Amino acid sequence: MKKYLIFAFKVFVSVFLVYFIFTKISFGDILGVLKEANLGYFFAAVFLALLALYINTFKWKLWLEYFSIHENVYPLFILNLASVFYSIFLPGGVLAGDAVRVYKSFDLHEEKKKIATSIFLDRAIGLSVSVFVGFTGLILTDSAVRDYGFVFNIYLLFFVGALFFLGFLIWFYKNYRVVFLSSFYAVCSHVLYAFLVYILSLSIGLEISFFDILWPLALANFILVVPVSFFGLGVREVSFIYILGMIGITAVSATSLSLLIFFSTLIIGFIGGAVEFYFWAKKKMWLAASSDLENGIIKKSSALSGEKISMNKESQKE
Repeated sequence: MKKYLIFAFKVFVSVFLVYFIFTKISFGDILGVLKEANLGYFFAAVFLALLALYINTFKWKLWLEYFSIHENVYPLFILNLASVFYSIFLPGGVLAGDAVRVYKSFDLHEEKKKIATSIFLDRAIGLSVSVFVGFTGLILTDSAVRDYGFVFNIYLLFFVGALFFLGFLIWFYKNYRVVFLSSFYAVCSHVLYAFLVYILSLSIGLEISFFDILWPLALANFILVVPVSFFGLGVREVSFIYILGMIGITAVSATSLSLLIFFSTLIIGFIGGAVEFYFWAKKKMWLAASSDLENGIIKKSSALSGEKISMNKESQKE
């Protein structure tokens, strides 16, 4: 009952925030922008999202190998896809997706604590590295955000915290290679994801530099980790309106870009759901076939036993 109440609350928050946005800006204006979006750019962005998720899977694989759990990247990528699906439709959002990933990964190894730790490190390093990528974008941009000193101060605080966290990992696990390589994969994944957002901005004719994509995304990552709405819907849009408004992007353009990001992620989630359903159905069929085979063997064994008993009785009569 509790989880349904949480889900209902999150849907309420999303609906309320979306309603609030549309009281301030025209729905027709947003619809007009989305209708003019370049579909080729949109599907290219979806492909890049899949590629970014695939590259990010190597980060998780590194930590599994550190804990002596050796697995091919393909099944891990499938689990990551499923995680996106569950993060959309379960009340806990990203955290719920990771929880499902932990549960489903228990089939890989009997050491459950190691599995859970590897997924925590995968997520934590991703967030930490997003700060570095975002801070780089903030330094390199020449947009009006430079006039907002508090943004720089917030990033500086996050940067010091992320640096301390990665330094702690190196000290605690005594393995420079895993920390640096996993951070490298995270950088590649975040830059690729930022590039897909940049492509989405081009699809609606938005004039924004690549560096001004980097720093808002990192802030959005931290905001969306807190599961207060349905897959960040509403929260993401309000955040984009405020953050991109600092550099002169209109509320209509910011909301349209945010919705395109949401739709592209939704497609990834549906792909993950389709893959999840395929393997579920395959497992169900395999279990049914195994059950039928087992029942057939039992029946055949019973029939042979019956025949043997009958033959023994006949031989005794003779």
